[in-house]
Amino acid sequence: MNKIEPATIAHIPALSEIATQSFWSSHGHSASKEDIQTFIKANFTHKALHKELSNPNFKYFVLFHENKLAGYTKLVFDKPYE
Repeated sequence: MNKIEPATIAHIPALSEIATQSFWSSHGHSASKEDIQTFIKANFTHKALHKELSNPNFKYFVLFHENKLAGYTKLVFDKPYE
């Protein structure tokens, strides 16, 4: 069974892990290893995710498949696409 729910502070450890894994899979070939690691450290640490989850301009949702975190999405409000 699949379930989608808003991400909370309690999801941060698992969200950090899956965000890091999916970023490596999807973008690991597009820049140097050092650049990818710098991006991950800036965006997917517990501190960075806590900051975004506390900001009303960011909304994360997590997807569970058979009670295991399987994915996430992030919506950004009030910011033009760059």
